[in-house]
Amino acid sequence: MEQHAVPRQITTFEFKLIGFLTIKQFGSLVFFGLIAVFLYFAVPIPIVNIASAIVSFLIGAFIVFVPINDRPVDIWITNFFRRLISPSQYFYHKINSPPDFLKNVFIYPSPDLIASHVDAQKKLASYLNTTGKAVGKDVKKQQIQNIISSSKANPSIAKNPPTPDTKNNEEQQKPVSQSAPTLSGVVRNSKNLGLPNILVYIRDKTGRLVRILKTNHNGVFASFHSLPEGNYSFEIKDLGQKYFFDTMNFDLGKNAQKPLSFYSKELL
Repeated sequence: MEQHAVPRQITTFEFKLIGFLTIKQFGSLVFFGLIAVFLYFAVPIPIVNIASAIVSFLIGAFIVFVPINDRPVDIWITNFFRRLISPSQYFYHKINSPPDFLKNVFIYPSPDLIASHVDAQKKLASYLNTTGKAVGKDVKKQQIQNIISSSKANPSIAKNPPTPDTKNNEEQQKPVSQSAPTLSGVVRNSKNLGLPNILVYIRDKTGRLVRILKTNHNGVFASFHSLPEGNYSFEIKDLGQKYFFDTMNFDLGKNAQKPLSFYSKELL
């Protein structure tokens, strides 16, 4: 069977143009030979000048003719000094920006999905009220707020706090928590996409600021604290100065309000 030739590295192949030497090898020998001649005439001591000249020429011959792991010695020396001055740790820094078609892309869930979540929260709150069970830190926080608000309304309660039995009876009689928001809405752009991180300022008829809300990544904002009946104005602001909105007036009544919708008027 015929033997196949072993592949060789041909990208760094150099032709031998000067006898059995390449141009690089010949130039290196000439360079170290000139150094040897310089040391021979520069050193005034007879024996030292000959020894220094011979040592310098032998170093050059070693670098030119003796490879280490199929690599010339000058490559090893170059890589050694390059390693000494190069950093030993590398940190990744992302500098490329996302493509234009992926910017300002927000997914707004369907109204049916939102309604199903609200309905599930109402059923859970109703179940907890009927069974008298309390779960999570939100329920404890609501109980503490109820005690504080009642103590402010009746100072005698603050002086004579209720006993644990009385607290349990009151907790069973009062609703555990308010699961559905009293006021909610969606802020969209002209393409009907929800806008995140939009501030919603709610003012009463006297101009006093009563709420500051912020939209989530789907453009939805909500307030779980009830507001008194009356007329309110909504000021919507984009801190990035990309979207602009008109000030809207709204009459808030006793009944549950449907989610509000606000649209920007940015230029297309």
